[in-house]
Amino acid sequence: MKYSKYTFLILALSWFLFSSFDGKNSHAILIKDHCNTIELMNQFDTLLILDPITGQNSLNVVNRIYVISLNGNRVYEQETQPIEDSTTTNERLIYNRIIKGIEPLFLDIEDGRYTIEIPALLINAKGKLVYDSSRGVSRVWSDPNVINPAIKRIIDKKITDILDQEKKEKFSPLLIDNKAVPQGIYIYKLIRITNHHMELLN
Repeated sequence: MKYSKYTFLILALSWFLFSSFDGKNSHAILIKDHCNTIELMNQFDTLLILDPITGQNSLNVVNRIYVISLNGNRVYEQETQPIEDSTTTNERLIYNRIIKGIEPLFLDIEDGRYTIEIPALLINAKGKLVYDSSRGVSRVWSDPNVINPAIKRIIDKKITDILDQEKKEKFSPLLIDNKAVPQGIYIYKLIRITNHHMELLN
């Protein structure tokens, strides 16, 4: 098997990110949002996403925001906890409503691969979305082209409006040992636009 210089560059970058941002260099941030005290942590990470057309993995570098605690109570994330129906359901419900809302806007942008990233969603033990942080739409980091700023503003505002609406909804709380606990959700989706057609790649 032959490897290009880009393959080795990606591997080197991945090693650098994991060794440089291994948690020791991360730092916690406390924020006050209405009556809630939320502890967050920034940390670089890499995601491998399979392209169903080419069959190749794409390495994506992300600056993760981990939700650590809500009012002193531990927040559980779907990647590190036993699988629960509500874990995937809450993420899927929010993501599907976002895609439904922004799809008409996406069909007018130029061909290419884009990401939708919502690094931090927090659902409390009562099933209410109490915090969100969105980075909106971007080109994939390896794409040299830049998304039209005006279109990005429109799509990003639509995502923000949808998330504001989600705060009025009631979700199923995440259960750990039959106890409702705060749930953190991270959404990172890769989208390809070809001839005004949207394709979800992950």
